[in-house]
Amino acid sequence: MTARSILALALCFLALSSQGARREDPFPRGSRVDRHLTLDQGETPQLDIQLSLPIRSLLFHREGEIYRAEIRGSYLARAKEGQRQEGILFLEELTRPDFLSCRSEGESWSGRAQLSLPPGDWDLELRVHGRGGRRAWVRKLRVEIPAPASLPFFMQGPRWEARPETSGRVPDFFDPWDIPLQDHLSLLPDSSSLRVAVELDLWVETDSLSLSLHLEDREMRLLLDERRQVYLKPGKHQLEWEIPLEELPLGPYRLRVLAETASLRQELNGLLKLGPGPGTWSSYWTEMLELLEFRSGYGELDRMEEVPPGGREAAWDNFWQGREEGAESRFLEELSVLNRNYGCPRSMGAWSDRGKIYWQFGPPDRLDETLDELSLKPRITWTYASGSVFVFVDHHSDGEFPLAERWEK
Repeated sequence: MTARSILALALCFLALSSQGARREDPFPRGSRVDRHLTLDQGETPQLDIQLSLPIRSLLFHREGEIYRAEIRGSYLARAKEGQRQEGILFLEELTRPDFLSCRSEGESWSGRAQLSLPPGDWDLELRVHGRGGRRAWVRKLRVEIPAPASLPFFMQGPRWEARPETSGRVPDFFDPWDIPLQDHLSLLPDSSSLRVAVELDLWVETDSLSLSLHLEDREMRLLLDERRQVYLKPGKHQLEWEIPLEELPLGPYRLRVLAETASLRQELNGLLKLGPGPGTWSSYWTEMLELLEFRSGYGELDRMEEVPPGGREAAWDNFWQGREEGAESRFLEELSVLNRNYGCPRSMGAWSDRGKIYWQFGPPDRLDETLDELSLKPRITWTYASGSVFVFVDHHSDGEFPLAERWEK
């Protein structure tokens, strides 16, 4: 082999190595990244970072009688002014007694680290290796580090707490939220609300502070606009709002919190995404695939039917990755409409007979409400321009209206 050939091979190896070093993925589903600034007058601001990863996302190696995983975390921070700071966040090992415990659903590993960054606007990149090799999970964040002496106040958040407690992970602090809800939530109109909280550090006396919370849907329609005027003493304060979840269909929402005085205005933004809960993957998988049947090829659904419960959430994500942007959100919003309009104590609206017919044929061209001649129960007839007719009768007096008769053309 000539010297030129050896040099070419070396350059190819270096190029492939550099590509491998840059390989990165978003954090696995079910992860959580919390961050919080500790601000005290006269002290350097401290950025606390708490990370949680699903156990099943880690790569374990067998070592004798146990299984071991290594988790490495690092950061790179760049400021607009050109400053740069990087370092190690943590290096930890996790051991499990057997292989099944390495694939356990619902269990997480948690790590914590603290950074000191000078005041300024920072782009922060968190990199975590939990699968061996060069490939990392990456989360990019925008962090504002204030200089307390130069500001009358600083607001951070939002944080949230659902009532009653929802299943699934807590959404990210400062970052897009992803809140899995119990599947039956839309059927319990008085059961749930979302408490949104922000933390306010007030360092000087102010006459008043104007606060407002705005919630917009995917079409930028304003759904909630709450304003208040508050009078606070210097110190730390937590301010809260209630968002009625039962009034929101599944889908994404933009949340904005504004705080203003005569001399300063600060805005916080977040994305509230209401999606399917864990019960979807275990209890309602077949029903969800039936709804998808009208949105995909039969072969694709055949493959999804064979997916075991532990892989269904990932299969769901893969299904939507090949669709146009916003397709999953529109699907969830339509699902919410069915749950809201056709749900009853015995059934989710989307799984009801009316929900399935509506999903397949759309809204009827004519709707008639009468009494059934035999049972004297409420009777609803849907008639379509195609000539198809569907008759629903409320046999159990519970609002379910199962399908009693149908004529299709």
